[in-house]
Amino acid sequence: MPTFVGRSAELGLLRARLDEAAAGRPRTVVLEGTAGVGKSALVHAFSSSLDPASVLSASGDEAETFLPFGALMQLLGSRSATWPDPFAAGRHVLEILDQRHRDQPTVFVVDDAHLADTQSLTALTFALRRLQADRVLALVTVRDTEIGRIPSGLLRLAEAQDGRIPLSGMGVDEVRALATSRGHPRLSRRNAERLREHTGGNALYLRALMDELSPSALRQSGPLPAPQSYALLALGTLGALSDQARRLARAAAIMPDGTRLAVTAGVADVAEAEGAVEELVRANLITCRYADDGLRIGFAHALARAAVHQDVGPRERKDLHTRAAGLTTGEAALLHRAAAAHGPDPGLSAELAARARELESDGNAHRAASMFLKARALGPPGPDGDAHLMDAANLFLIAGDVTAAKDVAARLEELPAGARRFYLQAKIAWLGGEPGAAEELATLAWSRAAELDRTGRGTLAAILAQLHNVRGDGQAAADWAARALAEELPADLIDSTAAARAMGLALIGRSREALAALGSLVADPTKVGSDGQHRLTARGALRAALDDLPGARRDLEAFVGTTRGEVAPQRLVAMGVLAEVDFRLGDWDASVTLAEHAISLAEDSEQLWVLGFLHAVAMQVYGGRGAWSRAAQHLDDARRIAGVLGDPAGARLSLALTSQAPQREALCLQRNLT
Repeated sequence: MPTFVGRSAELGLLRARLDEAAAGRPRTVVLEGTAGVGKSALVHAFSSSLDPASVLSASGDEAETFLPFGALMQLLGSRSATWPDPFAAGRHVLEILDQRHRDQPTVFVVDDAHLADTQSLTALTFALRRLQADRVLALVTVRDTEIGRIPSGLLRLAEAQDGRIPLSGMGVDEVRALATSRGHPRLSRRNAERLREHTGGNALYLRALMDELSPSALRQSGPLPAPQSYALLALGTLGALSDQARRLARAAAIMPDGTRLAVTAGVADVAEAEGAVEELVRANLITCRYADDGLRIGFAHALARAAVHQDVGPRERKDLHTRAAGLTTGEAALLHRAAAAHGPDPGLSAELAARARELESDGNAHRAASMFLKARALGPPGPDGDAHLMDAANLFLIAGDVTAAKDVAARLEELPAGARRFYLQAKIAWLGGEPGAAEELATLAWSRAAELDRTGRGTLAAILAQLHNVRGDGQAAADWAARALAEELPADLIDSTAAARAMGLALIGRSREALAALGSLVADPTKVGSDGQHRLTARGALRAALDDLPGARRDLEAFVGTTRGEVAPQRLVAMGVLAEVDFRLGDWDASVTLAEHAISLAEDSEQLWVLGFLHAVAMQVYGGRGAWSRAAQHLDDARRIAGVLGDPAGARLSLALTSQAPQREALCLQRNLT
């Protein structure tokens, strides 16, 4: 039996309808959804909690679609059909209901009703439409594309009772719960969202991919495949079409959705593109829309694209990308040339690296990182390729994509030992929740500091300051930060390192000195630029520690409110501290909303190091409200993270932020975590 997770809202609605039926108000519910979305699983989860004697069930079957009264015989447990017509059968159903005097209502379940025979559906509709005060709940599931197979009278009855329920795909939390049940217990929210988008949240496809792929394959950043069962179906459908339709679909698989039909047809070398696309649209493989510059096409489902793409062989793929490079311009053409390349191509590698630097200077860190990886793949082995790999790792970290950085980290091991390599590995380990390994690697990098220029030494000292803050060694953090500031640092790193020095001083009880050490920030926090955001966060935290809660809120709101969508470490800290301030000011709704949002972002970006603190803040609010189960869950999560990190970082940070304020909550948390 497939694992059932989530669907709490739908289950609640079905139970409410059952209660209404039990009160003598008969109810009819029609569950509609795509194949595999989980209609049958939902019905089974609901009906399995009922007394089996109260449930009469049947399921449609393709082989019995034309068997007269086949579904009704299942429903009533009859071996033969003795009714002359559907109306006589419907009257018989009513007679049976009159004879059922039970403490519980009768529940009719017809699963896959679109495959049931017409006579059975007509008879059931006749009976349900004539119920008055009968204690009956009828539950019917149907594929949304086959809704026309259901009698209109049954649909109208369900609509009149607000009983037509469209069942959509699973949400991110449900995908994660399903992953845990299928042997993937640590799937991040980001990877769960990627899976949800790829499958449309379809439970059948999700289960298939989770069973077919390894945990590492589910977490990797490359394209996901289609489940084998779906791929066979999609490719079988495509194989039945004309040669021109097949070629057009295979060309579309290497082009972005929304590409002009004329361009895709050129890539496919198809002359009669309109006829080919009509075939693909009728087969539900391709969608087509009209635009000012002509028809634009895309795949009807991400899985259809994946199925066709993975069926394109290396030689055909090279030919398609070569033609696409000649029909596109700019970055698109460059990427098609890279996809068509076979073996080292130093010239193309240099072009990709140059484009990566342009993207980096424009602030597109993630795209720049991906471009550096392509440049390394096509370049000859040596220092340039090593630098491209390290640039990619650093840019993924800047973009907040710790998962992608971890993928690169495995390849960093292949590089010669060096200070920059150790520094990047340290930063990945730190943000990935391994502070012990991070400090060891950063210390190893510092032992080779002679390999670095002043900027490199300053950058390395800055991360050592951060790491000592994480483990609560404020004096060492302040010393390392001072050492970093004595070197040459970029403006954004000067900002974060000054903030790290201030927080180190706060950890050793010198909060007022720390506030003064932040230097000159404009009084109006909304005027602080990007080169002062870390110090603004630190100032907000220190003001909170010194009981200036209104001032702390002004600073933190100014930063959080102008950096939406970012998962940079300082933003997560600012959100956590602001949630703490809101809690202390009595705005508990704002506090818990912000804390939960920050937890979600930290989980998405796998920044484990800050999660303990964020769970601590959320725990305070739920505990204050007496929501003990929610508070206990956050406490358990904080304990788990403290165990993984090898140090109760969340408790230490909470104490640092409230070092001169009332400390009951922080001290209580520290006792619980340790």
